[in-house]
Amino acid sequence: MSKKLKYLVPVVLAAAVLIFAEWLLFRFVYRDTLFLVKMSEEEEEFGEEERARVTDIHRETMQRRRPGTRNLILLADIMVKMKEDAEASELMRVLLERYPDDLGLRWRHAGILGRLGKHEESGDEYAEILRRMEQRPGRYGLREGDVLLAAARSSVGAGQLDVALNRFEQAVRLMPKELPVREEYAGLLVSAGRPEEAKEHYRTLIDAEPTHPDYRIDLF
Repeated sequence: MSKKLKYLVPVVLAAAVLIFAEWLLFRFVYRDTLFLVKMSEEEEEFGEEERARVTDIHRETMQRRRPGTRNLILLADIMVKMKEDAEASELMRVLLERYPDDLGLRWRHAGILGRLGKHEESGDEYAEILRRMEQRPGRYGLREGDVLLAAARSSVGAGQLDVALNRFEQAVRLMPKELPVREEYAGLLVSAGRPEEAKEHYRTLIDAEPTHPDYRIDLF
């Protein structure tokens, strides 16, 4: 072995040991994040041990003064998969305090609130999305019609019939070719005791799909 190689071997070994130590440290520091990433990509149902570990990570995360954003997002996704919507909503509220302009987060939170039966709060979230979209049109990747439709359905769930009808009317105006939306609006008009207005929409539906049997039944 040459003198140069003799001195090089310890340096290479020391570097290898250092790299290995850093890798172990990384695995230790980010072990929870790595686990959450794996769980977020899992398609099958979680086992009891996995659910228990997710629950422990969630509890520890929420006890921290300022938990990491990535873990909050991963946990929210996993809680939705686990059908733990109350915990997912709690995580989303923390995220929205940090990123109030993130309408993607707000949209997801509105959906979670709807599944929890908190339709009025869900509607408020959709209304906030619409307000921000109006302030900065074209910035966000959401369609106004889709948000109005979701908001209308939340209003129906909250028993706010007049608000729901108003939002449905706006959604139909923005998406005139979306026949299922028009049909849903027409059915709500009938429920609200406004059958003549509903007939106009059923006629539009029949003109678009003359062979559809349900539209004629609903019309007559």
